[in-house]
Amino acid sequence: MGAAAGVAAAFNAPIGGVIFALEEVSTHWSGTLTTRAFFAAIVAAGTNNLLVSARHDGVIEPDALVVFGEYDLGSAFTMLELPIFVFIGVCGGLLGALFNALNGRINRWRQHTHSPRGAMFALARGSRARSKVLEVAGLALLCATLSFVLPLLFGCSDTSSAITGGDEPLVAQAGGREVDVQHMLVSVQCSRPGEYNEVASITLSNQHRVVRALFSRNASGRLFSTRALALCMLLQFALSVLVYGAAIPSGLFVPCMTIGALGGRLIGELVASQQSAAAAAAAAAETLASQFNATAAQSEAAVTAAAAAAAAASLATADTGFYALVGAAAMLGGVTRMTISLTIIVCEISDDAGALLPLMATILTAKVVADIFNPSIYDAAMALAGFPYIEDCLPRSLKRLRAEDVMAQDVVALASVARARDVAAALDRTTHGAFPVIEVGRTGRCRYLTGQVLRYQLHALLALRAFSPPGSLPPGVTAVERISVLSRRSSRRASQREHGGGDAVRCLLYTSDAADEEDS
Repeated sequence: MGAAAGVAAAFNAPIGGVIFALEEVSTHWSGTLTTRAFFAAIVAAGTNNLLVSARHDGVIEPDALVVFGEYDLGSAFTMLELPIFVFIGVCGGLLGALFNALNGRINRWRQHTHSPRGAMFALARGSRARSKVLEVAGLALLCATLSFVLPLLFGCSDTSSAITGGDEPLVAQAGGREVDVQHMLVSVQCSRPGEYNEVASITLSNQHRVVRALFSRNASGRLFSTRALALCMLLQFALSVLVYGAAIPSGLFVPCMTIGALGGRLIGELVASQQSAAAAAAAAAETLASQFNATAAQSEAAVTAAAAAAAAASLATADTGFYALVGAAAMLGGVTRMTISLTIIVCEISDDAGALLPLMATILTAKVVADIFNPSIYDAAMALAGFPYIEDCLPRSLKRLRAEDVMAQDVVALASVARARDVAAALDRTTHGAFPVIEVGRTGRCRYLTGQVLRYQLHALLALRAFSPPGSLPPGVTAVERISVLSRRSSRRASQREHGGGDAVRCLLYTSDAADEEDS
């Protein structure tokens, strides 16, 4: 219920919060838990809306604590773009698997270095708390240094060309209201006013604002260059892998969405960069069609060329903000392996039902690709912490195991007819609760498993001296039938006294000769 309420309050996605709790958090689910989780999500989302509405004179606004944007794309993508979205899903799955692998190794090293035998523990003079503080201080220094030094390697860009350089003004949506993207841009080492540094606008800004700027529409070829997007994606990936798992609330959702949005925006910019070439090809094809009027075949060829150029031009005018949204979902799906809940959460935070098909294709592709290499970040964290969690599917290493690979080599077994002293010795040198019953073949070479007997049953037989002389067994009777009236009745009475009506001994008869009975 807490997980559902948290997601509902953070992203204003109550349905996504309930599905997230069902898909990723719970190990057992029931109808009562569904009702409680749904009620908690409604209360969390409603409370958040009431608190946010205080800024708008009491008018309820569909804002969330983390607002990335609102889109009204409808059918803003074509079927020719679906393979590109699948490719984004493949990239998100590969990056997600790499993220989990590297972060898992770092967290194992982190667990060792904070242990009494670790270097960080020794550096902190035997204090685990101080060792974690030292690690956090070092990570903060590293992140601040890289975030400030890298922008110095880039020049400045004109703000006016980035904001109004296209056919339409550049805006981002947040909760139904337009947000001025210009206030999200950062100026570092820029001598003239009205300039901004592309890398600094990503590394030195709040990640929520960065994701909003990356999701901005009508921004193809503006705001961020491909070089800045690629560098910031690598930097964000490296820092997120290094920081997640330390004693600091770094989070997982927003950093992964930032990495994916940078990668998706990069792919969108590369696709949109073909616009001029596609437009030139379309114009050339149209000119060719007007000139070739001699034969029908030539005209048909020219029309085909014009159609192909028009299709390429439609691809080139793709919305890079939508590509960033798809990339964010792909990266988050590759790391967490969420499917249905992630699709619902992204649809709810973007308020765009038209994005359902590409999001589903991208997230499913990312999960399938990432599952080939390693488990999700949540499963890896539980395994590192040592939680007794049983997965739905067996690991690959266990699928080829045979019984002899896991069974004990020196098995303490009992014969179907055994001496009392042998039974007592087996009970003294073992602690397990059951013993296999072995039947020897006629040749004496082969032994067969005929059943098992429980420890408390053996104790009951020995305590009540439920022995039968060896000569009293009729010939040709199997192990299951070798039950004397005395052992059956006495063991039943002992089991009822000790275990409240437990099962009687059904499959074994332990015999003893006269000397054994005297020794007992």
